[in-house]
Amino acid sequence: MSLESQIGILTDAVRELTSALNSYGVRQHNAEVVKTVEAKRILPLTDADHKPKEELPNAKSEETQQTTSPASEPTEPESAPVTYQDVKDVTISMSKTDLAKTKAALSRFGVASAKGLKEEQWAEYHAYLLKVQAGEINPEESHG
Repeated sequence: MSLESQIGILTDAVRELTSALNSYGVRQHNAEVVKTVEAKRILPLTDADHKPKEELPNAKSEETQQTTSPASEPTEPESAPVTYQDVKDVTISMSKTDLAKTKAALSRFGVASAKGLKEEQWAEYHAYLLKVQAGEINPEESHG
């Protein structure tokens, strides 16, 4: 029996089942699903489909996963560098909430405004101000 004839038989079977379900009051929720199913080809499984897939090593070891707490994870993905716009946005947001804490945070970085920050300071300042916003740090108090 050729592949085309097997596909034809399976397609007919799917149509009969769909018809039977519709006769019991089951409605088709999306006509696109039917179009997609009819457009796809059903292929027989090969030996390669039955082989177990090779396990990939975890990104983090179990030991690292156990010692990392959610609070110690970075709030920004490491792959995305902090831009001046990020610094500006977090500074404006924080200054609307508490201007005194914003000024105190800026003074810890030796500047009076976010414009005075060097590009090398942006990521550290951004992370610091996010912690201030979250209430984890008070820049008006002494801390290391």
